[in-house]
Amino acid sequence: MKTSTAHTLAEIQDTNQDFEWYPTTNEIIDEFHNHAKQFEIKSLLDIGAGNGKVLNRFKELNTTIPERDQPECFAIEKSRPLLDSMDMEIGILGTDFWEQSLLDKSVECIFTNPPYSEFIDWTVKVIREANANYIYLVLPQRWKEQKKIIDALEKRKAGHKVIGEFDFLNSEDRQARAKVDLIFVWLCHDDFLTNRYRYRRDIQNQTDPFEQWVCEFFALDGKQADKSSDYAKEFASTESRKKKLEQSIVAGGNMIETLDELYREEMGFLISNYQKVCSLDAALFEELNISVTSVIGSIKTRINGLKNAYWKELFTNYSPLTSRLTAQSRRNFSESINRKTNIDFTCSNAYAITVWAIKNADAYLDKQMIDTFDNLVSKACVINYKSNQRVFADNRWSYLHNKEENTHFKLDYRLVVTHGCSLGKNWGSRGGLSESGANFIEDILVVARNLGFHTDESIAHHDFVAGQKEEFYCINKSGKEVKLMEVRVYMNGNTHIKFNQAFMLAFNVEVGRLRGWIHNAQQAAAEMDEKVENVAEHFNTSYSLRDDSNVAGLLTSKAA
Repeated sequence: MKTSTAHTLAEIQDTNQDFEWYPTTNEIIDEFHNHAKQFEIKSLLDIGAGNGKVLNRFKELNTTIPERDQPECFAIEKSRPLLDSMDMEIGILGTDFWEQSLLDKSVECIFTNPPYSEFIDWTVKVIREANANYIYLVLPQRWKEQKKIIDALEKRKAGHKVIGEFDFLNSEDRQARAKVDLIFVWLCHDDFLTNRYRYRRDIQNQTDPFEQWVCEFFALDGKQADKSSDYAKEFASTESRKKKLEQSIVAGGNMIETLDELYREEMGFLISNYQKVCSLDAALFEELNISVTSVIGSIKTRINGLKNAYWKELFTNYSPLTSRLTAQSRRNFSESINRKTNIDFTCSNAYAITVWAIKNADAYLDKQMIDTFDNLVSKACVINYKSNQRVFADNRWSYLHNKEENTHFKLDYRLVVTHGCSLGKNWGSRGGLSESGANFIEDILVVARNLGFHTDESIAHHDFVAGQKEEFYCINKSGKEVKLMEVRVYMNGNTHIKFNQAFMLAFNVEVGRLRGWIHNAQQAAAEMDEKVENVAEHFNTSYSLRDDSNVAGLLTSKAA
């Protein structure tokens, strides 16, 4: 057993988070990849993903596929320690499998190695709800005798075949005596498996899993389903729902748990109403000209609308995270979050996504500090470290494309920036600056906050006029209000900035540390010709989301 796996296994057992985790063997993963590579899969979901081993190895085996063409990987996993150990690139689509619906999780391929004690019901749920073209199952060989599994396959008109027989006797992670089959299930038409259909990336199920679920749950099987088009009415407006949520969240209560309670209540009311409508007999449906197709469409629209509204409400409370991100980082973070709104809204999922958000947002902080530093670089503003005798690049373009040749330097506290900031009164402009110019200044304010120079300043508080000075203030690390910077923007696009010297020292020290140019306060002081005590105040002190009590408050829960 690998040391890392042994450590993880001990941790999940100590915390009662071992839900029959027997990692899929490399032998099984290799056969899965060998078979699935013919489909050039673009999205892959592992249900019961453990520490993400299958997803990671699948991508590693794609040796001839460039990174940009690698499949997008998703996971459903219940164990908290395993979730924490999962690669950050893996998107979490849920935690407890039994609380999730697969109906709205559209992926090309699903893989699952279910807990053996519940493999029958687990497999049936996957087959019945999968919104995918292909499923790969790792099941005990007695699966062939299970009527519930066979019935589920038949109801979905699914093809299937065993593509390998394996055991866990010599598993590299955790041994067991189980003998298993690797089963390939295809939910699409047989023709979709051939090369001439390979370019199509939509999901081509023989039967729509959502339509099947609605017909069974609401007892619509005996009612006529005409195919006339009908548009479901939009649920409640975003504003009215938001107002209701704001009124319902109890002061001092846990936000996530309150939202979960309200969501369950509203979803229960919605389902109850549809059940009443669908209890009408088939003759009355026909007499009232009620289309089953339109009922199904309406249910789907309203369920998705309700779910998305609650995720949106949760995400609006992420300001302790987003306020620490620069414009580009916020954009990337927002896009990543928005891709996850097809996840079922449950308490455990909300906590998992919040943990994911904290982990990913923290990863942006170091990069954005370096990027903001680079946006300020020009030859005239650069001061080499004492040990650096190299001549700096003649222009900014040369620097950005040859960073390995232009290293070990700091920025002066007086800068003339010839790019990035311009005056403007057009769409997107703020404070007299163009959108990009406003973002440029506000990114500096974000960096200042992350370095311990707290400021409530924003572009909205200013009105830039060509050549006129705008002043920005902050609270320094000693608790005193000081001037953070003076900024003048000119009609030619040049921006003159005079920074607080303590802030610029902190900025230079942290960027030097992050880039590996300096390794301790003494070295930094010598290289930058500063006093050791001044440098020590700033060395390795940049903000971390993990240490923020406001961010931790997002996770505060009796159940967490």
